[in-house]
Amino acid sequence: MRNLIYLTIPAIMLALSSCSIETYTLGLEARQPSKSGVNLVGKTVAVAYLASPSGVDTVFNSNISDGFAQALEEDGTPEILQYRLVKLPGGEYASRDSLVNLIMDTECDVVFLFDTPTFGTPTVSEPKPNSAGKKEDEKYVYNVSMPYEVKLYAYDSMNKADTVRSFHGKDTFSAHILGRGDESRGQILGRVMKDISGAATMAGKNVAESFVSTWKPEAFTFTFMDNLEKEWLEGIEHVAASEWGKAISTWEKLLGTKSVRKRSAAEYNIANACYLAGEYELASKWLALSDKDSKMSSLSDVLHKRLQEKLR
Repeated sequence: MRNLIYLTIPAIMLALSSCSIETYTLGLEARQPSKSGVNLVGKTVAVAYLASPSGVDTVFNSNISDGFAQALEEDGTPEILQYRLVKLPGGEYASRDSLVNLIMDTECDVVFLFDTPTFGTPTVSEPKPNSAGKKEDEKYVYNVSMPYEVKLYAYDSMNKADTVRSFHGKDTFSAHILGRGDESRGQILGRVMKDISGAATMAGKNVAESFVSTWKPEAFTFTFMDNLEKEWLEGIEHVAASEWGKAISTWEKLLGTKSVRKRSAAEYNIANACYLAGEYELASKWLALSDKDSKMSSLSDVLHKRLQEKLR
């Protein structure tokens, strides 16, 4: 009997120690605000562009809008809606009222509006022989350059500043147009405007660089209870793979426990995953639940500080 007692006591102690809350720290890249300061994480976005009644700039603006939307979607903003608006004389499209109306019409959190582009005076070189040209209309090449300016207005309905932000940029479009050598300047410029779509798409992507997320390496600590439910470490594995939603779903399976410490640890992990996913309001709510059940001491304080910086 003494031997049995001797063997049983350590087993019980081991079981008790396995119920203690352990921590695991991961080095991750956390999403930061864009260079422009506009934060699109967790928000719905619409992109609109203005077209003059004549339609002369429609091709350019539709493609710059498309390139801009593509770049934001590649950064993680889902299903960006795009709209075309005809620019009317006297319209105040950069005003707050105009952008708020777009918010109402699109039912999105953030709207971007490209104004009609301003084109500078283009230059067309004299035709130069094209040694690679095999066809008659490829015997000569014209070098064309066209400066342009783009204006973009942004309004974030979830930003406490409640104001329209304006951005503008200048660049020069260059093209090599093939011809017979006897085309008029007008004919060459007309062909340039038809072939400008690719350059406009790239210009839109370049503009979007100011609005895509930046990333900063940070250390994030998660909790687990060793030798118990597999969900603890499975959730951490999902986090390491940047699968925030799967991590949250995994830890949610642990919330039915009667242990407030265990439930608090799972809620803290979920709050951390929400933060990494850019869902700062939701992270704050989960952290509040964790604190109410059994505050995770310094771990909670670190996450509170991070959330304060995002939600201020």
